[in-house]
Amino acid sequence: MSTGLVNWTEDTVPYICWDRPWTVADIRGRLRSAHGVERHRLMAWLMRELKTPEVWFFLTPAEVRQEFEGIRRWLGPAQPLWEHLLGMWHELGKL
Repeated sequence: MSTGLVNWTEDTVPYICWDRPWTVADIRGRLRSAHGVERHRLMAWLMRELKTPEVWFFLTPAEVRQEFEGIRRWLGPAQPLWEHLLGMWHELGKL
């Protein structure tokens, strides 16, 4: 999913991958193939490290909402932000 805010291609190595040679395509592939804790840790890493609008390049708000209980333990200090965003989107009828 592209938001128009990021000019990444499938071959781009995002700035958060400074310690691993993962491209956008690698991250998307890992998200598709990962399950359970492995997927939740990967989602939380994206949610912690990317700017909030950039998260939507890889995830949808519905995915985050659906899997939030599994993700939340891996969010660290970003947890309150994501709880707030999900709560607001729910109140606005967006989720």
